[in-house]
Amino acid sequence: MRDGQNAQDNLLTPATPEDDLHDSGELEFSSLRPERSDQASKQEPSMLARIGRWLLTWRRPLGAGVALLLIVAIAGDVLFSAYQQATTLPPVPLTVADRSVYFEYGASWGTLLVNGQRVDMQSLFSAVVPITLQRGTSRIDFSAPPYPPLHCVISAPPARTDTCPLLNDLSVNDPISSPDLGRVVNLGDLVSRLPSNQFNALVQATEGALATLAAKGFGGTFFSSVTLQVGDHYLDAQGNVKTATAPMKATLSFALQRSGYRQAVNDRFPCKIFCDAWPNPVEAWMIINYIYTPLDRKGSASQGSPFPPQVGGDGSFLMPLDVSWANGWRVSISQYDAMGATEQLCGMGDELATQDLPSGGAVAFQQYGVGDALGCAYTMSISSQQVQGRANLAEASDGPAIFFFRCGVMMAVNAAAQQFAPSLPMASPHETWAAQQLINGQTYSSGR
Repeated sequence: MRDGQNAQDNLLTPATPEDDLHDSGELEFSSLRPERSDQASKQEPSMLARIGRWLLTWRRPLGAGVALLLIVAIAGDVLFSAYQQATTLPPVPLTVADRSVYFEYGASWGTLLVNGQRVDMQSLFSAVVPITLQRGTSRIDFSAPPYPPLHCVISAPPARTDTCPLLNDLSVNDPISSPDLGRVVNLGDLVSRLPSNQFNALVQATEGALATLAAKGFGGTFFSSVTLQVGDHYLDAQGNVKTATAPMKATLSFALQRSGYRQAVNDRFPCKIFCDAWPNPVEAWMIINYIYTPLDRKGSASQGSPFPPQVGGDGSFLMPLDVSWANGWRVSISQYDAMGATEQLCGMGDELATQDLPSGGAVAFQQYGVGDALGCAYTMSISSQQVQGRANLAEASDGPAIFFFRCGVMMAVNAAAQQFAPSLPMASPHETWAAQQLINGQTYSSGR
């Protein structure tokens, strides 16, 4: 019974793999997945499968990128550590030239700000002192209407990012003479930078100041008059020497020289009417004029137009102007005497008196007059060597040669002067007397 039952149990109980191994010597494997149909085998792979396939394809480049990022991170950390060590080193000491900043071509009425702090312009220019910069970058703001404003940065020590315009070609007009003393910032208040309407307004204001002086009749300075007697000399409008045939009033005046460009001494820019100057902001080219007016028998000026009308002098010169701005130009002229009227007006006669002087010059040369309508006198002593060299100077050693310059004409007063410069006209008796009055230091009456 047990044997039959065992046989039945063997029929109902599935054989184990061990039993199969024992029963047969063959090993057989089969897939546990159900078989797919042909249509299922043609379907696209799943998203997960595609991601896996992409990772298998790019694993080598991704690995190289990760390695490169690690290298960059390590190098950056090394460089940052080196930078931190470098910044802990003490800074290089600043020199005087690094810290010192001067300013030029800035109007005296302007406002100068350094890092927002106002700087006194008057003390800055009058004493020619610099401002002292702190280490790093400083901001400069300058405003002086109607000139264009300036906004820039400057550093101590100097940096490539600095934007302030500097004057590198230093001259005798500059606040300093060597770049070792500091830098010079050009504030840019140049007449040439003015808008045309403001330039014309400055011309009008200057001419108004000249007209005011003419109306006041300042003797010995800008405008004065003298009476020419019959036989006295004057220069007409065409530059010809004329002789008065009747008494006339000669009025000395000054006018702006409007034509052409001139170059001022030690100035960087050509001047048209006005020149930029330091510390005076503006100088003007003036031309000397004489207005001749006939006199009647009572000595009063005749009515009508002067004769001849406007008469030009023989030269021009620079005159300093006091210029300011207060919602418009304010111009005054007060430095003519201070600058030396004799040096300006009489200097022209000086050139005429000495242009034919032999080499070696005169033993003594004296100049008399204040540069007004009364004229200028000159005395010249001539050396014996010059007398021996020129036959016409044989009698010149008897006394100094005397010259007289008035109304644009240079004249010989005595025989010695005529022998020295025979091309000059001989002074009339009235002109000889006027020259002697100047030599004696006396102011003669214009009505004599």
